[in-house]
Amino acid sequence: MSGAFDRKLRDVRRRWSVNILLEQLALMAMLAGTATALAVLTERALALRFVAGWHLAAGGAIAAVAAAGLWLRRRPSPIQAALLLDERLATRERFSTALAVARSEDPFAAAACEEAHRAAEDVRLGKHFPVCFTRRWLWAAAAWTAFAACLLLPEMDLFGHGAERAQLQKKAQELAQAKAQVVEKIAPIQSRIEQLGDKALAEDLASLDDLDKSLQADDLKRQAIRKLSDLDKKLSELQQAPEVQAVQELESMLRRLKGDRGDLDQQLTHALAAGDFDKAGKILEDLKDRLEAGKLTQEQREALARQLENLARQMAELAADKKALEDALKQAGCDSKLANLSPDQLRKALKDAGLSEEQIKKIMDKAQAQQIAQMKCKSLGKSLGKCAGGLCEGTGAGAAGEMAGTLEELDNLEAMKDRMKLVKATQEEIDAAIALLGQGQCAGGLCQGNGPGNPNGPPQQAWGNRDTGGDEPTNTAKTGVANQDTEEGPIVASTYVKGPQIKGTSKRDYQAVVAAAKDRAAEAVSENKVPRQYQSAVKDYFDEMGDAGK
Repeated sequence: MSGAFDRKLRDVRRRWSVNILLEQLALMAMLAGTATALAVLTERALALRFVAGWHLAAGGAIAAVAAAGLWLRRRPSPIQAALLLDERLATRERFSTALAVARSEDPFAAAACEEAHRAAEDVRLGKHFPVCFTRRWLWAAAAWTAFAACLLLPEMDLFGHGAERAQLQKKAQELAQAKAQVVEKIAPIQSRIEQLGDKALAEDLASLDDLDKSLQADDLKRQAIRKLSDLDKKLSELQQAPEVQAVQELESMLRRLKGDRGDLDQQLTHALAAGDFDKAGKILEDLKDRLEAGKLTQEQREALARQLENLARQMAELAADKKALEDALKQAGCDSKLANLSPDQLRKALKDAGLSEEQIKKIMDKAQAQQIAQMKCKSLGKSLGKCAGGLCEGTGAGAAGEMAGTLEELDNLEAMKDRMKLVKATQEEIDAAIALLGQGQCAGGLCQGNGPGNPNGPPQQAWGNRDTGGDEPTNTAKTGVANQDTEEGPIVASTYVKGPQIKGTSKRDYQAVVAAAKDRAAEAVSENKVPRQYQSAVKDYFDEMGDAGK
């Protein structure tokens, strides 16, 4: 009988504990739903965002732990279960008394326990101790329903802070995008600067990492554009250096090289005349290998010797020619004979002629570049002459050794050309970076950015439909004003138009006008006032004008 009593008592405790747990869970669910609904309502009212998904997960975990803690504290003890059993079954403390005196040896206590054990066999707990949900679950459901309703509310932004925060977030995003854009466009430029091996340029480019990160996106881009423009200017100065211009002067000299029908390899002369030092070096190296291997006949060796000797003689003549400097002096209005003066004498003569410092510097740089080009041309000619001499002496090994020295000179010239190409490619990268970073920046009254009508398209000036006039008929009429004839006065404005010349109407020598205009255009090109992609077109235009006037 003791078994039935204990089972019924445990069953009462279990059912009571489950009801307590459900009640605590309902309480926590109601509190969590109310707090979450209030948080979402606050978000909608103030246009804030402070509730995240992990907040809900963390809140649910805390509510579950709190419910478990309260349940552990409020679980019924065996004596409490016995008292509740007496209360629900109206047994007049029969079960609680039996439990209290279970260890007593008193006959009365033993009789009470025996009676309680017999009564426990007939007890049905399902009706008196049901497991059920309380009204708190209705309040919990109402709280979470309110939370769901709050999710559907629009943002009200009662105090206007939401718009301000959105604007700040937008600016922060734009600034981050601008930083990423600057870094993206600097990367290829940095690679080319590293190939140039110029520490000063590398340091200037590294200064872009020190941009003021507190600026707005447009200001950050403008700051990057200024630094890139300064770098482009330094690269332009590097291109205008006499050592660099000397290679161009040398190419101009070598264009006048002429071959002979008796030459062994016409391609060698053509490559040198075209300024393709790499190709000329490969051709000469092939001739050197054939010479060392004994694959050249005596007749071929003699033909090669004549060709190299002819090239050496032509280069010696070209090295003594100062036509380019003479032309520059003529364009400046000076005597071409000044080209024969020493640098100090030339500078003094130009200053005495009244030329500006800028003009003097331009001519002096031209003279220095030509002098360097003449030295290189003379050195290359001497090297080719030594190769020819070795062939004439009949010592193939000696000629091959001299060719090795010539190949080294050609490699140095090609390296300088490659450096010039790398500088130009770097400038093109800078131009592309400036163009991209400049999108959306206003310049000259035209804001080159994406507008509302074309958010992803190219820069536009305006969008939208325009009002047009009616269908009224229109016509033109010739009108004029009777002016009083006056004496001929000075010309207040004039323009030059490309076209056929009419005899008797020219007021100024055509060639002089073209020369002056060409000089101004060349100056604009050298100072980067003409965009790089249009420089060749400008040069061709003025060359064509000069040819038309001949």
